[in-house]
Amino acid sequence: MTDSSPEAVAAMSRGNDGGHLLGNFPKYYEHFDNSPRARTLLLSDYFHENGIIVESYLDVGSNSGELTSAMHELTKSRRTVGVEIDAILVQRARARFALIDFTCANALDFLATCSRVALISVFSTTMWVHLNHGDQGLESLLRLASARCTYLIIEPQPYDAYQRAARRVRKIGLTLPHRLEKLGIKTPERFIVDYLTRECNMVLMSKFGPTQWSREIFLFGPPPPQG
Repeated sequence: MTDSSPEAVAAMSRGNDGGHLLGNFPKYYEHFDNSPRARTLLLSDYFHENGIIVESYLDVGSNSGELTSAMHELTKSRRTVGVEIDAILVQRARARFALIDFTCANALDFLATCSRVALISVFSTTMWVHLNHGDQGLESLLRLASARCTYLIIEPQPYDAYQRAARRVRKIGLTLPHRLEKLGIKTPERFIVDYLTRECNMVLMSKFGPTQWSREIFLFGPPPPQG
């Protein structure tokens, strides 16, 4: 029987492709060492000026933990969790950031059962869920995440990032679980904003950026009280 656990899937992926199937790049923050600080600087003034209090925080797709730790420092969260599909990256994060609870799990499975938190972030992870689980997987990610938090931060990859990812995978002789031409959602940024506001009863509070990858970061929250 094939082992389909998150650890086995991630190990198989990285062994063959360097993380290009799941986004579990083993040296991500060695190449982008200023990324955590740059992202949190974009958010810090807004959080402080608007009195956003974060008692608990979940980072989806935490890799080796650098950005999760930077967000933990920004929010002053009493309990911070990072979920990552790659067990080796989780071990590395645990060794460096002892105050944070890092868990090895598939993001969709984890969100289906986790406790509610004040803030969830999904930095540069939506594309990988979309490519591996299709349009329904992306919708599930948004639906589950929005149901588990008060505030939701999303940094979606634009469609040209999908095209680059597909080319890299083809170049090393592998195949994405969901081919680009089979995906119905071709404008992921617009879809994510529309879906969260239309289907998930969230409000787009602000957007930040662009980041060093020319992406925008979106902050969603609850609708204002009626009356």
